[in-house]
Amino acid sequence: MKKKQDRGKKTSFMSEILEMPMEVSTGMPKITITGFEEILVENYKGILEYEEMFIRINTFIGVVNILRFWV
Repeated sequence: MKKKQDRGKKTSFMSEILEMPMEVSTGMPKITITGFEEILVENYKGILEYEEMFIRINTFIGVVNILRFWV
């Protein structure tokens, strides 16, 4: 367990020195929403399900569900 904590501290330290965004070094997903028609998901493992109304994306922290609504 201690090795994982040490690795996390080293990763965080290196991220600060190199001025890297936290999601790059930790693998956390980054979700960017642009207006009403575009969503960008970075750092995901895979697409679990894709339908006309929704999409399910597997990430390192869990599943992200995106529903489509339109007028």
